[in-house]
Amino acid sequence: MALTRNELGKMGCGTPGCDHDHSVVYLNQRCHPSAATWASYNKRTGNLTIACAECEKPIAEIAVAMGQRHGFGRRPH
Repeated sequence: MALTRNELGKMGCGTPGCDHDHSVVYLNQRCHPSAATWASYNKRTGNLTIACAECEKPIAEIAVAMGQRHGFGRRPH
C-alpha cells in the first residue's frame, strides 16, 4: 500500500516517548544503512518508490497527489 500525506504526517523516528522535532521525515533503509537509495516514479500508478540501491528492497512507496503544484521547498498558502 502506498503512503499518503496523512501517513507521512504521522511518522516520527519510532523511538517510544521521543520528543524531538519530526517535522521532516527521512526515509532510510535498515538493510544497508550506508548504501545509496534509488527513487523511481511509475507513471501508470502515480506512485514514487524509494528503494535500497544495494539490494533493491523497497523502503517506501508514496502515492503522488494530482493537483496544484506548490514548488520545491515551499509550503502551500
